[in-house]
Amino acid sequence: MKCHSVCLLIILAANLWAQWSSDSTVNNPICTASNYQQFPQLVDDGNGGAIIVWEDSRFFNDDNIYSQLISSDGYPAWTIDGVAVSSAADDQVTPQITSDGSGGAIVVWQDNRTGNADIYAQRIDNNGISQWTADGIPICTAINQQFEPKIISDGNGGGIIVWKDYRSGLGYDIYAQRVDMNGNVLWTVDGAVICSAVYEQSNHQIIAGSSEGAIIAWQDKRYSAFDIYAQKIDNNGNILWANNGVRVCTEGNDQLNCQLINDNTNGAIIVWHDIRNASNVDIYAQRINEDGFRLWDTSGVAVCNAAGSQFSPQITSDLNGGAIICWTDYRNVSGDADIYSQRINSNGDALWALDGIDVCSADNNQEKPDIISDETGGAILVWQDNRTGSADIYAQRVISNGNLVWTSNGVPISVPALDQTLPQLIFTANNNAIITWQDRRSGNYDIYASLVDTIGRLAGTPVYVDNQENLPLTFQLFQNYPNPFNPTTKISWQSPIGSWQTLKIYDLLGNEIATLVNEYLPAGNYEKKFSSLSGSAWNLSSGIYFYILQAGNYIQAKKMILTK
Repeated sequence: MKCHSVCLLIILAANLWAQWSSDSTVNNPICTASNYQQFPQLVDDGNGGAIIVWEDSRFFNDDNIYSQLISSDGYPAWTIDGVAVSSAADDQVTPQITSDGSGGAIVVWQDNRTGNADIYAQRIDNNGISQWTADGIPICTAINQQFEPKIISDGNGGGIIVWKDYRSGLGYDIYAQRVDMNGNVLWTVDGAVICSAVYEQSNHQIIAGSSEGAIIAWQDKRYSAFDIYAQKIDNNGNILWANNGVRVCTEGNDQLNCQLINDNTNGAIIVWHDIRNASNVDIYAQRINEDGFRLWDTSGVAVCNAAGSQFSPQITSDLNGGAIICWTDYRNVSGDADIYSQRINSNGDALWALDGIDVCSADNNQEKPDIISDETGGAILVWQDNRTGSADIYAQRVISNGNLVWTSNGVPISVPALDQTLPQLIFTANNNAIITWQDRRSGNYDIYASLVDTIGRLAGTPVYVDNQENLPLTFQLFQNYPNPFNPTTKISWQSPIGSWQTLKIYDLLGNEIATLVNEYLPAGNYEKKFSSLSGSAWNLSSGIYFYILQAGNYIQAKKMILTK
């Protein structure tokens, strides 16, 4: 019979993500070139990192478009301070980005090189090398002005682009164009008409259709007040719904700032802020099917009509046919803005607390939230936070039942001096969130980024081991021998609060060996048994390992010497 023993030692500190730099929070500079860098956007690179694009005035006289790849280990991978996507004459502004499906990206922007605002685009590969004409290809150079392009992947290495267009000289309309992976525009020259109704159409948003093409929504003033309309277009540029779009909401007063997601059945869930009540602003939503018909109440369902006003909703999928929505909320009697969230199902029913859950109600204003699915039915939210008197970046995770699983009022992502604003985030292939923002810690705005895992731990944060008996969370590692031919090792722990908890085994190089626990657990006592016998989930050879057990904000690591 083989002898089995496990000796428990204490690790003084372990740092699994040492590559990400560290300050009072853990942030990496993406671009700190001279003058201003602003309005960052990002997309997953498919390898655990992100491609970030921004508006850059390092040459003072003009705004240009720059980009940078930040790898999964936190290193900017291209030229220091980024590669030029377009440095043409005059201003290039409002960049947007989507994946090209091959580790690179397609970037689109508003371009003033001809003296009028036009739409241009460029594809960059995973090395940051431009694949199309230097400084970008023209997507639309029609007369008058074209503004604020948005882009999604077409699923074939190209993109579908939508913008607001003043070529008529009578009001803003909505146009779209598709470009393939080689930079060829595929639809009508200067774009296909999405909506050319009278007066103004603006604040356009676009998502991919479930099968092909795109769904586009916008705010529309054809009937004096702003309403919400939508249109579906196929991959050939053919309009699929009513001419000039279908009504999503045409209630009295204005409906503004729409956002949408695919409902996974070729339709969409659309959310907006709504002034039908006149005395305050509320959040409403509607679902439309693949034929453009409204599936919920014809005037939409109230996501939140609490006291005060609610603005600027953002939306992500709950992976079950519904959506998780967040917004800036002024119900607080102090008059400060807070962050609230609600989940609705495929029927439009609210699944969490009436009028939403309080994500953050810290002092002063919290605003400009962004949200992304955590790929387990919940979401990660990030926002701009003034609790200290200047703007910082905070984040929170909410799981599918509406429980918040990180620090109350959010995890600090970036809290140096001066302002950090306009955060954006993605969820990566490595199950982490990467957040980017514009940052004034040096006086001028620069671009920074940070990675946070599903526990709410910033990359680069040391994992401190503590063996005190009075910690809120206590761990034990011991063996028992219920049968000499089937020895087992057991890790037991006690959690005083409900939280998302993980138990993972690593080797000494920081490589993850196994995940034994990864779920939300209520307060209580827990244990995890695993066998060292051949064929088990934890079939390790003799050697030195360590495990990290995380519950909410409590983290402990233990070193193990396994002798078989």
